[in-house]
Order: sequence, then structure tokens, then C-alpha cells
Amino acid sequence: MILVVEKDSQNKPLTIKNLFKSLVHSDMGTRHHFNRLVKNGWIDLLDNKLDSRSKLCVPTTKLKVEFTSLVSKLTI
Repeated sequence: MILVVEKDSQNKPLTIKNLFKSLVHSDMGTRHHFNRLVKNGWIDLLDNKLDSRSKLCVPTTKLKVEFTSLVSKLTI
């Protein structure tokens, strides 16, 4: 989730493939948790205009608000 928020704040699109490649865990385990994040409204999937075969991962407003809240609590 941190990587999704980080890439979004840098305006650098993050594909599902690149997200999964950046993790050291198995694709099957990662896929299960990733699907739960999408289903529960933490991450949205958007069509990639540069490559129709891939999807972009972007944080939802819910994730951005919670992440901002957490960061502000940690910096106090």
C-alpha cells in the first residue's frame, strides 16, 4: 500500500505487474491480499492508456486519507 501511495504522489503510474515484481512474496499469496485491498476499497484499478494489456494501481481517497492521518500521527 505504501508503494501505491508513493508512486501516486510522484505521478508515476504503477502497474499490477510492477507492483508484484517489487515484492519478495509469492504471486499467489500477494494476489489474494491484493484482491482483498481492491474489494475493500483501498486500491482502485484503472485502464492503462499506454498498454491495454495492463492495469494501473492507484490509491483510493479512503487510502489517501488514512495514510495522511497515519503519517501526521507519526511526525508529531
